[in-house]
Amino acid sequence: LFLFILLIQTHRKYFPSWLNGVVPSTFLTTGLATLVLNCKAMAGKVEQQERDELADSLNDLFSSVSTMIKGELQGTNNLLELLEKMNLRVAEEYKGFGDVASGLRIFVEQLKSKSGCFDEYVQQIDAIEQQVTEFEAVISMLDKYVSLVESKVQSVYHMPPSQI
Repeated sequence: LFLFILLIQTHRKYFPSWLNGVVPSTFLTTGLATLVLNCKAMAGKVEQQERDELADSLNDLFSSVSTMIKGELQGTNNLLELLEKMNLRVAEEYKGFGDVASGLRIFVEQLKSKSGCFDEYVQQIDAIEQQVTEFEAVISMLDKYVSLVESKVQSVYHMPPSQI
């Protein structure tokens, strides 16, 4: 319609004269102005709707990003809480190990002090072992001497060794 009215107004001389009576000049001018204003208003409404849609889309985007970031932060927070609990558990267990190690250290010190008391006995045992070794050597020499004496006695009496 707008184009039709614009066409009529700009090219009036080419239209039949009866159209001049049907569409008065003032109507064309005011109608055209009204039409232009209406078109501008409609364009403004369309533009406003597009802006509203864009604003809604951006709002949805920001809400989604915000939700995603909150989820990521919550996940990170959950991991940190788990790590804290694990650290507390490990610290508790190592505290128990520390108590055990302290007890073992005390036990080793007690064993060292007790073994110090046995040092005298260990020295006595070593001395006895040395004496036994020397005694075995003497016995071996005596055994050889007895064998030699026995063979001499047998040779003197000419007796077979089984009869003695």
